[in-house]
Amino acid sequence: MKNERELSNLLASNLVYYRKSAGLTQLEVAEKFNYSDKAISKWERGESAPDVFVLNALADFYGISLSDFFSVKKKIYRSASWKKHTIITLLSFSIVWLVAAIIFVFGELLQWDPQNNMWMVWIFATVPASIVLTVFAAIWGNRTSLIVSVSLITWSVATSLFVPFYVYNLFTNAYLIFIIAAPFQVMVVLWYFLKIPEFLKKTFKIKIKNPPPGQKEGGSKK
Repeated sequence: MKNERELSNLLASNLVYYRKSAGLTQLEVAEKFNYSDKAISKWERGESAPDVFVLNALADFYGISLSDFFSVKKKIYRSASWKKHTIITLLSFSIVWLVAAIIFVFGELLQWDPQNNMWMVWIFATVPASIVLTVFAAIWGNRTSLIVSVSLITWSVATSLFVPFYVYNLFTNAYLIFIIAAPFQVMVVLWYFLKIPEFLKKTFKIKIKNPPPGQKEGGSKK
């Protein structure tokens, strides 16, 4: 039977294992669960351990059971949950393009656009496709995947506005749309490199921890 120290080391090792399998940094895990990156580091070094409520939340997040944190795992590059999340994301992403293809085909057959500009459907489809990627990046992804998907939304929206304005001559200076999009892209990049959420927590000394399930913020049970 494993002693307490062995269990502590095994837990620490598996916390590292599942975090890296999910492609996350300590800071990204800390931000998702409202802890400091120092706390995550201590957990992964075995100097301290999260309580059972946090462990349950981490297990749900990684798509594993609580007991998996205390069992020896074979080293693999990607966890089963990562593969499942990837399949769901790609399936949802593909559905957007399937709908776009259906609209394009019927539009061509029924000649919905007399000027034969149904090809713009593919441009417009980049917006919902980018939104799908952003939603799943926010749920399962890391900071890098989120900034990429948000950037895709920014430029897909700008392009979707520019193309019809330009093709149908609705707006002479249609290129100004991209000038509006540029500052927003700069803000997204700054958010990524400055790590604004962590900066705000450190600056204003905000320490917010989620209450255990079934318990209110004040500490009393429902």
